[in-house]
Amino acid sequence: MPPVVVASTGARLEVINSDSLLHNVHASLRTTPLFNVAMPLQGQHYTKELPRTAGGIQVRCDLHPWMHAVIQTFDHPYFALTDALGSYRIADIPSGKYKLIFWHQRLPQRTVDLSLGPGEALERTMEWEAAEGSSPSDCSASERSVS
Repeated sequence: MPPVVVASTGARLEVINSDSLLHNVHASLRTTPLFNVAMPLQGQHYTKELPRTAGGIQVRCDLHPWMHAVIQTFDHPYFALTDALGSYRIADIPSGKYKLIFWHQRLPQRTVDLSLGPGEALERTMEWEAAEGSSPSDCSASERSVS
């Protein structure tokens, strides 16, 4: 599983055990447990509808502590996950005033106020100082465009 996944609230999550080891997939939204399922067989599938409440779902394997991820869910269609270069695009946003939130699993959340006119495209960049991250590889992220 990738370390961060984004999805709409209520979306369907499919977890697949792709190796021959026993895994225990355990997920919670804040303090509420969502599921805790053993997956002993290679190729085994588990499907679950994500909650209708937006937020960060913590997913981990109880047997392998290095296996963990966050599923960030949203109750609107205006979200994106950055690509390998730190770029993303959010399209078809109606004109208006918004808060653009930059979130990283190991860095402080940042918020930028935006005003978007009809047909307007914006570009924003966000950077974090090295001291804010847990290691040098975690210290920079940028956003390329919002339209």
